[in-house]
Amino acid sequence: MSPTPAWPRSWRTAALFHLCCSGGVTSPTSASSPSPPFPLPSPPLTSPAAPCSLTAASPRSCAAVLALPRCSSRVAERFVRAPTPPSLSAEALALHHSRAPHQVSGWALATVTPRLRELTLSGATLVTDAGVGAVARACTGLRQIALRQCRSISDAALATLAAHCASLTALDVARCGVVTDRGVSKLAAGCSQLASLQLEGHADVTDASLHALAAGCPKLSLLNLWVCSNVTDAGVAALAQACPNLTSLDVRLCSKVGAVAVSALAAHCPSLTALYTERAGPVDDEAVVRLAAGCPRLALLDLGMQEPTPAFSCRWRTSP
Repeated sequence: MSPTPAWPRSWRTAALFHLCCSGGVTSPTSASSPSPPFPLPSPPLTSPAAPCSLTAASPRSCAAVLALPRCSSRVAERFVRAPTPPSLSAEALALHHSRAPHQVSGWALATVTPRLRELTLSGATLVTDAGVGAVARACTGLRQIALRQCRSISDAALATLAAHCASLTALDVARCGVVTDRGVSKLAAGCSQLASLQLEGHADVTDASLHALAAGCPKLSLLNLWVCSNVTDAGVAALAQACPNLTSLDVRLCSKVGAVAVSALAAHCPSLTALYTERAGPVDDEAVVRLAAGCPRLALLDLGMQEPTPAFSCRWRTSP
């Protein structure tokens, strides 16, 4: 598939409208491409690569996957507000790392088709709880949403997603505004299909959140608790017991999580493939040996800042 030509930004805005409305991703200079409804100049021969990209998964009348990373608001905001209803029927939309003051707002995304299943807004700091709420109410079939580093997102967004998006399977709210046990508990109660949850950087998340996830999200397979310093061995043990399909757990800088949690993972999570415990609580030889025996699929084990364990070295040197 040929990349979108590198037009100057003002031209690219018009080109994106044209590409989405005319169907598929084609070069305006191609003989097979329909004529645009407005003059569209050819791209210069010596222009830098465009930061915007548009890809289509199928040659239907609308793009199935739309990526507009690092676009200015003139591209992103006007594009999602296109006046032709079928112009944005994508099932996956990525607008990550749009930076101030050039950002797309959640209210613009409220006009997105209900067919939307995946939405990436990481780093778009103008997106707020109200905007996410508008998206959740319009796109009830949403399965994946990434809001990493959206500083205005809080528990209210999680509550709205829980109320309207029961099919949600993946949520990234790492390093957002204020996410606490209250928001995570509502999410766990409303989104039983949740399989991936990124909670990195939220010190207000405690064992109460882990118990809620254990009770409401048995399909959970990936959990990022990096710098969630108030979770403990007890919470991780409860989660491990309730979520046997857990494959990846990150407890870096969780000083209250140590050998007891690792032993619980060894006993209940045989599918575990990645465990990050750098600068977490102490993990002893016995816990590592249990982990090696109970998790045969383990491919990545981060014991950074832990004392060397001879038992660990011997056990893994003899593994096939």
